[in-house]
Amino acid sequence: MKTRILRNWRTSLLGLALLIIFIILLFTKSITGGEFIALLPTILGLLYVQDSIFKVNPK
Repeated sequence: MKTRILRNWRTSLLGLALLIIFIILLFTKSITGGEFIALLPTILGLLYVQDSIFKVNPK
């Protein structure tokens, strides 16, 4: 799991950045706990998805 997160650093960095942003928004009461829980699967999914979604197919 650790090697997969480190090998696909672009999506892991994006997921980590979103997690930090949403935690800050949660503490400042800009979003509710329900909204945070609703966004959590997307954030966790970005930690495990491969970087192939960012690669451009040269044609």
